[in-house]
Amino acid sequence: MYLDATTKSLEIKLGGAVTTNQLPVAVSYVDISQSTFSVTAMSSTDTQSNGTTAVTIVAAPGATTTRVPKRIWIRNADTVSATVTVQLNNNATLRPEVVFTLLTGETLIYEDAAGWMAFDVNGNRKEVTSSVFSSLTVMGNETVGGTLGVKGTSTLARADTTILTESAGLAWTAYTPTISADTVSFTGTTTNARYRVLGKPY
Repeated sequence: MYLDATTKSLEIKLGGAVTTNQLPVAVSYVDISQSTFSVTAMSSTDTQSNGTTAVTIVAAPGATTTRVPKRIWIRNADTVSATVTVQLNNNATLRPEVVFTLLTGETLIYEDAAGWMAFDVNGNRKEVTSSVFSSLTVMGNETVGGTLGVKGTSTLARADTTILTESAGLAWTAYTPTISADTVSFTGTTTNARYRVLGKPY
């Protein structure tokens, strides 16, 4: 993630008003000279959300400087769930970087080397795979060009679900499935020996 112009900054906004507490935010970043490519500053800042009003969490860099966020920490300190949007503001053109729903006490973290991650109140990383379903039923067939369907009893079938498949020790291939109620299905191009169902953690 690079902010390489004086018009570029990062902002946070929420999907609605908070009930009790705004969400605290802490950020660390480095500035790099665009001419010498050397680090010219290392700094940190902290702020908090303001409901649906966008708040700058990483200000735009100075001229000829690239600002690189190293770590962004956002915690849901409210008493209800909060939908968090971190967006790039490039001269008033807004580009969502991440949109994530945090339960009370959960934390959203960006690490420069790892990207975005979310953690529950116990410090466990939130990941959604097929193992979170209380039951799974494979429907259809797994022949070339056939359809593999996965039906689960949880509510993880959402528009941003992805299915990963692997056959005969080859690399995992991602498919965008068809969603219908709690059924996730897709049409593959190989005989799939294994699969994982991934969804947006929440």
